Amino acid sequence: MWHTKDLLDALNAAYVGAHVPYEAAYWASYMGDKSQDEVFVTSKEALDGFRSSRLHAERVNQTLIVESDPVLKERLQGRKSFFELFQIPEWLVALRSEITALEKKVESQRSTRTYGYVDPYTHEYIEATPQKMRSMMRTQDDEKIRKALFDWVHETIADDVDDLITLVRLRNQYAHALGYKHFYDYKAWIEEKMTGQEIWQLFDELYAHADGSFA
Repeated sequence: MWHTKDLLDALNAAYVGAHVPYEAAYWASYMGDKSQDEVFVTSKEALDGFRSSRLHAERVNQTLIVESDPVLKERLQGRKSFFELFQIPEWLVALRSEITALEKKVESQRSTRTYGYVDPYTHEYIEATPQKMRSMMRTQDDEKIRKALFDWVHETIADDVDDLITLVRLRNQYAHALGYKHFYDYKAWIEEKMTGQEIWQLFDELYAHADGSFA
């Protein structure tokens, strides 16, 4: 039997070893570095594999049974809850990998695509990020420029739509298999330990107490 502290230290080190490469690849890929796309997918699968590991979950559970130190038991209980949250049946692993690959495909297409609008006065194509153009649509005084930006929205609104529809279907299929109503409920529980309904109830309460100018 392994010592509790050694087990916890090993799990912490393994988690850092899985999460740090994923985090680095995620942001590099998100910022448009396509050389990191494959690294992102493999590091995401490694992180998912760590979190859903049955071996880690079983070791924590077995150690929790025999551990008597209250501080270590509390730490073990935290790890037990963590691993229980991410357990999935083996047959869902392939679907999870398919979702990860499709998410990366969509993100990669978005981050490397050229965006912009046609200046209504010079008729030149002005490159700009989607975030900048959406902000300009709300703040630009010139109606013609706002119209040019509006046209950009309608021209690009269908970008990636087929992949996004497939992604929604696969995500919901994954969530249904784990007993959730849909993917939103799954993410709400994984990220916040709340049901989707509880989150919407919070919004309702905020709305009810909001000043009229914000309602």
